[in-house]
Amino acid sequence: MKNKNWLIGGLIVAVAVMAVGYAALAQELTIFGTANIDANWNVEIASITETSAIDATTVATDFTATTASFEVNLTEPGATASYAIVINNTGSLDAIVDSIVVTPTTDVPDIEYTFSGIAVSDPLLATTGTHTGTLSVTWDAAATAIPELITTETVTVTINYVQN
Repeated sequence: MKNKNWLIGGLIVAVAVMAVGYAALAQELTIFGTANIDANWNVEIASITETSAIDATTVATDFTATTASFEVNLTEPGATASYAIVINNTGSLDAIVDSIVVTPTTDVPDIEYTFSGIAVSDPLLATTGTHTGTLSVTWDAAATAIPELITTETVTVTINYVQN
């Protein structure tokens, strides 16, 4: 019984010494710092160029960082014109194509718009990445009627890029 008392007393003393040692060595550690993000997003249209015209005449092309436009006269059924739209990534973040939507403002019979060359999930590398898409307008060769006179037809191609 005497050894048992000494053992319990020794354990109590050991726990007390450890508690005092922990309290003496424990302290709050505070770290201050600054994090800077040195990245920029810069995916933009670099150019629009006529690549082909069959029985069609390009009247004008124009572009800004986010829009490209063209005006073309189609002269007869089977006429077609195609335009290369170049998109550059000069930013420091990789991008990827999230969606592509081609939307004409009116449904003109026998006139078709197609977009190719860029697909959803195509990566666009930072700094030097380039995509070239082709937008084509075609008057159906089998058309037997002239579409209603439309002085201006707007087609919107929306290419959404997100960070890769």
